[in-house]
Amino acid sequence: MQKMGRYKQLLSVHVLEVTMVALLFFLVADCHPHNGRRSTTTPTLKLDIQPKQVTMSNGIFNITLSKPHGDVTGISYGGFQNILSTHNLETNRGYWDIIWNNTGPRTTRAKLSGTSFEVIINNENQTEISFKRTWNASQSNEPPLNIDKR
Repeated sequence: MQKMGRYKQLLSVHVLEVTMVALLFFLVADCHPHNGRRSTTTPTLKLDIQPKQVTMSNGIFNITLSKPHGDVTGISYGGFQNILSTHNLETNRGYWDIIWNNTGPRTTRAKLSGTSFEVIINNENQTEISFKRTWNASQSNEPPLNIDKR
């Protein structure tokens, strides 16, 4: 029975990895000019920080994340304002979660949300942002993990 739970965990991780790779291929597929010539310019990266969200843009697509949680709330690409389902709440569009055993045989699903936001690096060639949460022993319903989503 325990092997089956571990299998589901691994399957969830692999599905997430495949989804992320597919999204990267989708986004990179349109990075070349359609006239067949190579572009010698690199899109300039921009970071727009608002009170409740942060948007990263490279001229091809925009990704908007909630602040300080780090949930993906919007992805704009190819004329689409948001390719994520806008029927879902912003807190239920793109997030990381984990299934873990607190104590005993019962498993718990927890969303990996940050409690602080930080810009690591931001220039015209590279943007790195961080959404962190530090585990506190008094948070017995949270997995015992320090989270740093970048």
